[in-house]
Order: sequence, then C-alpha cells, then structure tokens
Amino acid sequence: MTGMTFPSQRSLQSSIAIALTLTLVLVTSAGCPGGGGGGGGNPGGWTVTWSAPGQAIAEWEHIQVVKNTNDRLKSVPTPPGGTGNAFMFTVLNQDQFAVGDKCQTIGGGWRAEGIGPHEQPSNKIIRYEWNTLFENGFPVNPVDASGNAVWVLFTQWHQKDPSGSNPAIGSSPPIEFIIEKGMLKLRLNRASQPGPSTEFTTVDLAPVNPGTWHHWAAEIQWSPTDGSMKVWHDGMIKYDSTNPKVQVQTIFPDPDSPGQPGDSYLKVGLYRKPVNAPGPWVVLHDEFNRLEQGNASPLPHPSGTLPICIN
Repeated sequence: MTGMTFPSQRSLQSSIAIALTLTLVLVTSAGCPGGGGGGGGNPGGWTVTWSAPGQAIAEWEHIQVVKNTNDRLKSVPTPPGGTGNAFMFTVLNQDQFAVGDKCQTIGGGWRAEGIGPHEQPSNKIIRYEWNTLFENGFPVNPVDASGNAVWVLFTQWHQKDPSGSNPAIGSSPPIEFIIEKGMLKLRLNRASQPGPSTEFTTVDLAPVNPGTWHHWAAEIQWSPTDGSMKVWHDGMIKYDSTNPKVQVQTIFPDPDSPGQPGDSYLKVGLYRKPVNAPGPWVVLHDEFNRLEQGNASPLPHPSGTLPICIN
C-alpha cells in the first residue's frame, strides 16, 4: 500500500485545518464516520470535538517518528472493513532516534506516534472512538531474540511532560493499551511523586488477531484522584470502574507545580521496547474521534506540526 508523502501533506495543512473545523462543528455521533468506534450504549447526544479520520498527517497536533524518514507514519487506503484511509504506523528495528516537533531527540522506547488533545481535570465524561488493525504477521506474543518479553503500546494517554530539569512523575502513563501474551489489554497506573508508576489494574480486552479490525470506545472522567473509565471492544463492555466503583487516577500530579494536577495527552500509534525483535511492527488506526455530550464546541486544532528534520 502507498500513502501520501510528507511534502504533499505539509502543503495541504491549511485546507485540512479548515475542513476539519467545519466537520467537527457539523458532525454528531449519529453520523460519525466508521459507525462509532466500539459501541457503549449511547445512541446519541455526543458531539465530535476533535477527529483524526486518517486522511492526512496534519490531522495530528504533533508527530513523533524517526529522524529523516517519511514512511513511519502515513495515510494509506484501509484494508476491507475500514473507512477510506487510515494511518499506518511502522516501527522498524533500530528506530532509536525518534524526534519531536522541534526535532529534539526523544528517549525511551522506539516509536511512531501521533499526538492529540491534552485533557484537564473536569467533571465531564469524555468519549473516544477509534478502530485498530494489526498487520498480518504482527507478533502476538512479542519477544526479542533471547526470548525476553517486548512491551508494546498502541494507544495511551501520557502524563504531563516536565519542563527543564524537573523529574517526571510516573514512568508508565495513567492509561495505556498494551499487547501482552497474545492479548490486547488495558493497564491503568498510579503515581504521586517523582519515580516509577505503580500498576493499578490490568484487564484483558481481546486477542490480538492480526488482520482483523478492533473497534474501540472509551469514556473517561479526567481527575488526579477520583476519575473513572469505561472501555468497550466491538460493542461489548470490557472494563467499568464505576461498577463496582473504584477511583481511577487518570491525571498525574504536575511535575512543575507541586500539589497541582497536570494533564494527560493522547498518543496513538506504536511504541515498543527499544530492542530488535521479529516483526512486522505495523499497526493501522482508523477514525479516531473525541466526543462530548451536548452541543460542545470543537477543540482548537494546531494543524499538524511536523518535525523540521522529517523529509
């Protein structure tokens, strides 16, 4: 499959931003592309406030990919069951030099990710819908050449990044969708001070099933102390922190302002342990939508800041 290249995407950013704004104002969940993610028992009343349907890289607020590449994140025609185009994320062995929008090197694992909205503490429930397909041959039980497990994330909400030399709060993010031992899983973490995160719960969602579309929906209340989360897969509820009720830390503390909450921001794509391991490491994400109840206004959209060192 072939997709658009970065030079053509860069030239389309202005027109795409206008089109996205108009789309977000007009579209409600009754007419969401792709049929509305993974279900969730809400037939109406939701308004799309942000969307990355898969047509061009400019739909993401930022991207993080390997320096001097134009093939790790691109728009491609979807396999059967998709909705036109989708984003293809590829992470090859030795992809250790991912960069951000200012071309700064990003540490940690190897990645190809698109970055979406930042979420603040709120009493609102925010809904998200998207579709995911792992390419045929994708490792369902990822291990390296020595047989050691390779951690893999395909969607996450990341804690606020510290500025300057301030230490990060939490190693793993508050919310991560992962692959482990043949299963797609939800993992929720907690953190209260600089240092590693602690695992709160891990829930099996579905087998990986490469070559098959997974339809997701999540409803999240953003809070550092009493947040909540529900997750649906293919229309079936898989996790509900409100039944029985438990308090989920969906936002970690602010590393720059002690005692204050930070934020959580969306990262979609593929992020894995920085080791060589058999692939292919390719995932498609289609029709990512953020929704609010009622007549909500579209979020400001900065129209895809591409790293200056991406071809």
